[in-house]
Amino acid sequence: VLASCASGARVEYRDCWTATLRDAGARCGHIAVPGSYSDSTSASRRVAFAIKPPLAARASGSDPVVFLIGGPGLSATYYSEIDGYDADDLDFLNQDREVILVDYRGLGESGHVNCVPSPDLADCIAQLNASGLARELRSSTIVRDIDRLLEALGYQSVVVYGESWGTRLAMTMVREVPERVSHVILDGVLPHGTVHD
Repeated sequence: VLASCASGARVEYRDCWTATLRDAGARCGHIAVPGSYSDSTSASRRVAFAIKPPLAARASGSDPVVFLIGGPGLSATYYSEIDGYDADDLDFLNQDREVILVDYRGLGESGHVNCVPSPDLADCIAQLNASGLARELRSSTIVRDIDRLLEALGYQSVVVYGESWGTRLAMTMVREVPERVSHVILDGVLPHGTVHD
């Protein structure tokens, strides 16, 4: 199933790739994004996502929650597979709202680097460097990818929940696409100037 938006991004829906997502009744898919937003000749990249439905009846007009996982190197759609994480940990976000899980470009279902099940930051960074993706994993690039995804999915505004390194992305969204963010939650703030600003 395909859907398009004004930016030309097309959503391609597909079967979910984990039992946890399938059991939750999630909708899964991906969109293509530019490899570089400043170079129109760059090869495109894929950004995968999963949308978990609310656990209870959705409140009328409730913005969905975009969950920005930490890392770098972790996959939000494989959240339940990461050692030390529990899919139920996100249930508080999911009571009456959809939760959108995004695998940043090159990570998880969006590419080749997947630091699951045992995330080791040094190993993840080594994988990112070896793949050539480290230079692309900048906050502003990822935020543009997420904004394009949200536009393609038809969401005007969202609640942004950033965890650890995801707090950098959340703050970047507030700065660069404030009209897209209705509320923001920062969980375990990573100070400015740390890995991959």
